[in-house]
Amino acid sequence: VTLTLRGALDAAALGRALDALVARHEALRATVSPDGTTMVVDDEATVALRTVDLAGLAPAARARELARLRELEVTTPFELEFGPLFRATLVRLAADEHALVLGAHHVVCDGWSFGVILGELGRLYTAEATGAAAALADAPSFAEYVASQEDGPA
Repeated sequence: VTLTLRGALDAAALGRALDALVARHEALRATVSPDGTTMVVDDEATVALRTVDLAGLAPAARARELARLRELEVTTPFELEFGPLFRATLVRLAADEHALVLGAHHVVCDGWSFGVILGELGRLYTAEATGAAAALADAPSFAEYVASQEDGPA
């Protein structure tokens, strides 16, 4: 997923918001056991927000490089056993324009989940940038969700 962000951006607040997002969601802190049968959830994890500055490139070169970075995110394999299974790259396109490229392995995130992630990330970033508290309900436990699926519908 790539978000285009226009206007002033506080990259440090974005990094804290991503860390808060990962802290909220067990699946974003997960790895998979070597035999592939068990999901292992770390108690804590942070997002290594990679940053790339393309602002000095000509517009056509900048567009090509952003496309290459997006392709790289899609084609770079995840190390299921070691993680992370959720990655973020912030690309500076101009002083007031950035692209946030997010990638997650499908074992921890699907299309619906990305909708939740993006909504929460927006609220978490606003809270971090303004010093306010994010108004978010507790995130559901991934382990409880899995257990409910194993039990079948009620």
